[in-house]
Amino acid sequence: MSRRLDDGAGGVTPWQVIFVSVDPERDSPAQLNAYVSFFDPRFLGVTGAPEQLAPLALQIGVALRIEEHAAGSQDYAVDHSASVFLTDPQGRLHGVFPAPHDADAMTRDLAAVFSRPEPSTP
Repeated sequence: MSRRLDDGAGGVTPWQVIFVSVDPERDSPAQLNAYVSFFDPRFLGVTGAPEQLAPLALQIGVALRIEEHAAGSQDYAVDHSASVFLTDPQGRLHGVFPAPHDADAMTRDLAAVFSRPEPSTP
């Protein structure tokens, strides 16, 4: 049985799902919006130039490879990790959910992360 994470106090969601496409040549903003909205209209889809995506992928440990192809070609393979990454708004990695994804386990783990007190800053 799958559980949902409740909205925070006052209906404010304490989390945001962001789907990052590593294939900006084929994934236009409109295509990303349609794809992520299929799952939940609150989800965001983003992408960027390869030189913008590479540091993010390196920082959180995403393995990716885009097959060499002619400019403008739509016939190429993109290999990438299938994990879900939990980061904070500053981009710090807090957890990795490897495939296959188990909604109940993810919900339980996310609830535990959200219930931890914020670290104090010196």
